[in-house]
Amino acid sequence: MTQNSEHALAKVSSSKGVQFYTYAHYRPDNRVFYIGKGKGRRLNDVNRGAHWKSVVTKDGGFRAEVLAYWPTEEEAFTHEKFLISCFRELGHPLVNLTDGGDGPAGWVPSDETRKRMSIAFSGRKYSDATKAKQRVATAASWGDPEIRTKRALGIKQAHSRPEVKVKKAASAIAALLKPGARERIRAAALKVWADPNLRARHSVIIKNAHASPEARAKISANTKLALASPEVRARMSASITAAQSSAEYRARMSVAVKAAIAAKKNPQPQMLKGALNEQ
Repeated sequence: MTQNSEHALAKVSSSKGVQFYTYAHYRPDNRVFYIGKGKGRRLNDVNRGAHWKSVVTKDGGFRAEVLAYWPTEEEAFTHEKFLISCFRELGHPLVNLTDGGDGPAGWVPSDETRKRMSIAFSGRKYSDATKAKQRVATAASWGDPEIRTKRALGIKQAHSRPEVKVKKAASAIAALLKPGARERIRAAALKVWADPNLRARHSVIIKNAHASPEARAKISANTKLALASPEVRARMSASITAAQSSAEYRARMSVAVKAAIAAKKNPQPQMLKGALNEQ
């Protein structure tokens, strides 16, 4: 038993409010290979499954570490499932046979549980070597189409929740209200769009997105719904009025109008060129 595990078990036994914990087992080279939830002396129990025993026998031992303490078993199970999901997405080959916990897969933890999990991990610091390994593992995992699809689905499901939409909107508004925020966003956008390759890629993406009748119908419906709001119309009117009062805007409009008028008054060269090409 390591000094860390002795100290961890002593904390569990000496604290009346702490009964459960989540833990990790590491190979001798410090690669995590198992995530668990336990109480009492489960941390160092070697009465495990065949896969776990095979790894420990092959590597010549293991190191145990308590990751967080929990007053209820439900919170410990939730954290166990969360950790297993994270480590697997980072590319760690865990020997866990299930997704953890005793509830159905995909169970969403409560806000209180999320807060406890955040507090439990807020003070953890990782070495530069560990961070580098995590970056490499994350990049490798994103190369797997199945993982990318799974993550995209998870993000879409999360963003479809009304409470998430409200939080995102409030966060975006608060960010825009900060001094200089709009200027920084505009400068960053101009810098990004200065790349011709990026503009070409985005152009293709936008065209493909608008190509289907369903997408166009959805955009049309959303636009009509937005314009039905007096508040939206008022904001648009104020924005247009402010733009038209700009000397730069008026100069651009003047040039565009003059060019359009000139093209209508003098279409003969273009028509003559087309006729000559036909001959």
